[in-house]
Amino acid sequence: MKLKELRLGEGIFCEIPIKAAFGGTLIGSRILEYGNIIINPERKKLIYQPYASGKVVRIEKKNDDVVYSWENGNLYVSMINTNSDVYKQGLRKGFCLTEYNNYPIAGVNDYLNAKEKSSKDLTFSAKFKNETGDIIEILINR
Repeated sequence: MKLKELRLGEGIFCEIPIKAAFGGTLIGSRILEYGNIIINPERKKLIYQPYASGKVVRIEKKNDDVVYSWENGNLYVSMINTNSDVYKQGLRKGFCLTEYNNYPIAGVNDYLNAKEKSSKDLTFSAKFKNETGDIIEILINR
């Protein structure tokens, strides 16, 4: 999903990728890739200072096709874009991530480390366990 426009102080963000997750929507820290947010608690005010000149920031990043949630130390697919390649390969809501680009996933830190180590890879694999315990492997293209 994309948020068409978000006004923050005098700045405007356009086409922001958002994720619906437990109890809310994540507009994301990606905004910080484009500028600084200054919080003034005395005036109860947020000030956005873009790194580039101008007041409009167009965010061109691709939406994520999968939203994960942590439950009992495991990472589960909580939402999936039904038009995505990973959905066409068989990934479904409720599947548990067990391996990310050949790195076993047994907790939050494992996932974050594997994602960081794989950040430059254009294609990688992920293994998931479905409800019946079968393991499926998905190829992911960035």
